[in-house]
Amino acid sequence: MTITILKILVCYLVLILIYALSAYIAFTYTEKTPIKLIHKTTQYIEKVIEEGPIGIFRNNIAQATRMFMPIIGPLYAFIIMMNTGQILGVYVESKYGTGPQGLVTLIFALLVTILYPYAIIEILAYAIALEASLTFTIKIFKHCVIDRRDILSTLLKYCISAILLIVAAYMEYLIISQAITIIHSSIGSM
Repeated sequence: MTITILKILVCYLVLILIYALSAYIAFTYTEKTPIKLIHKTTQYIEKVIEEGPIGIFRNNIAQATRMFMPIIGPLYAFIIMMNTGQILGVYVESKYGTGPQGLVTLIFALLVTILYPYAIIEILAYAIALEASLTFTIKIFKHCVIDRRDILSTLLKYCISAILLIVAAYMEYLIISQAITIIHSSIGSM
C-alpha cells in the first residue's frame, strides 16, 4: 500500500513536471502564436462549461480512462499533459510576450493552475490512472501473470479516480462560474 502511494506521488510529480516544462518550452520557443489553437481551445472550454460539471467530468473521465490503458496509457498521459502545458505557454506568450512580464505571468499561471484545489484533485486522479497503467504495462513486459487481485486493484483505482474527477469537476465548474460572474459584473459596471 505504501509503495503504491509512493508510486502515485511520483506519477503526480512527473505529470506536473511535464505540464510545466511543456508550458515553458511553448512559451519560450513559439515564434508565431497559433491563434487558431487558442480559438479552438477557447471554444472547446466554452462548450464544456455550457454542459456544466457533467461536461467537465465527461471530458476528464475520458482522459483518465485512456490513461488507465496498459502500454498506451503512459504515452497518452504524457501527450495530454504536454498539450495542456503548451496551450498555457502559447496563451501567455500571445498576451504578454517572452519578456520578463511574460515569464512572471507564466510562472504565476503555472502555480495557480497547479495549486487550484480542483487541479490538485484532478491531477491526483490522473496520477492514479498513470500508476495503474504503468503497473500493468510492467507486468505485461515482464511476462508476469495478471491475476484477479491485479484486476480488482485496478478497478478500485479506477473508481477512486472517477470519484476524484467528479469532485474536481464540480469544484472547477463553481470556480469558473464565479470567475465568469465577476467578469460580467465588472464589464456591466463600466
